[in-house]
Amino acid sequence: LGTDLFGRDIASRLIKGATNSLYVALFSVAISSTLGTLIGTISAYIGGRFDGAMMRIMDVFFAFPSILLALLVVTILGRGLDKTIIAIAVAYTPIFARVARGPVLSVKEMEFVTAARAIGMSHPRIVFLHVLPNTLAPLIVQSTLGLGTAVIETAALGFLGLGQQPPFPELGKV
Repeated sequence: LGTDLFGRDIASRLIKGATNSLYVALFSVAISSTLGTLIGTISAYIGGRFDGAMMRIMDVFFAFPSILLALLVVTILGRGLDKTIIAIAVAYTPIFARVARGPVLSVKEMEFVTAARAIGMSHPRIVFLHVLPNTLAPLIVQSTLGLGTAVIETAALGFLGLGQQPPFPELGKV
């Protein structure tokens, strides 16, 4: 790959930039999946007006394209790798909330959940022992899809100059 105008090795900068982008993607997807899963699960399990209000809040965030929402958050918080992680996590949280909500709505009506309520289990215990383990499959799929998209959004924010600052390499700058 050669060197750039400053004499730096492009191959090593590309490898380090990819490492930074994967770091951002892993942490942002971990944060957004945890937060979104909690919001979606609690909202669907409680139901009623609380569910409606929480999903309308998620719809407001969901109405904006994720790159635009991440761009807005980075502009407010400032530049840097940690701010990029927060921005992408905020942009992806509504997606995970919606993905978690659907299966929880169906699982909470199943017989084993009714049986757990009948024997006197507490609601948090029912959610964490019975409902969440039965709704993990779509969340795992969404997490793997989110990793690739988070790498692309990290590179896009870096290309716009809102990611990691020079002289540190980033895929959007290399």
